[in-house]
Amino acid sequence: MAKYEPYDDWEPVSIFLSHEAKYGPQIMALKEELEYYGTSCFVAHEDIAPSRVWLKEINRSIKECDALVALLTPDFHQSLWTDQEIGIALGRKKPVIPVSLGTIPYGFMGDIQALKGDLNHPRELAEAIVRVLLEHDVTCASMQQALVDAHYNASSFMTSRRTSKVLSSLDEITQEQYDLLYDANEGNDQVYDAGGVYDSMEEFLENVEIVEVEE
Repeated sequence: MAKYEPYDDWEPVSIFLSHEAKYGPQIMALKEELEYYGTSCFVAHEDIAPSRVWLKEINRSIKECDALVALLTPDFHQSLWTDQEIGIALGRKKPVIPVSLGTIPYGFMGDIQALKGDLNHPRELAEAIVRVLLEHDVTCASMQQALVDAHYNASSFMTSRRTSKVLSSLDEITQEQYDLLYDANEGNDQVYDAGGVYDSMEEFLENVEIVEVEE
């Protein structure tokens, strides 16, 4: 059996979820689903302490995030904050992923291809967002590494099932990522005992291309 020991020294992909406040419960469900894949999501109504200055905290969170996901519900434009959040993110050259939930992208994000989704299906929407991050020039490397780390550190069958499904679609990984996935497949019981995950990852590791890391 491969040597396996979980580790904490890894960086999740940070996502700022821009949304109209009344959809809080659905947004929290989406946040929980996204975190299975190795992301850390900022949701303003949940993550800002009441004593904090809102504008300062929102600015900081957008500055530090890897990407902003704009959840374009029909009343998205009516919020006092959402358009400003997108403007700050675009001004800082952060990737912005618009999700069409009754409204299509407008203004400065009008040229960005929207992702179609449904807040009532957070699992499917979370997976779709992760796949976009894996394809984006700015976030592809960090999202792939976070996904590998989340799979390696999986502490539940649910996590390994989510991560393995997306990992299996990758065309190439680094040698280090290969070693982590191999060790997880052989040594993490939340991976090898999660029905079907072991076999799918074994097939993936047999066929995936190993690439060198550019210095």
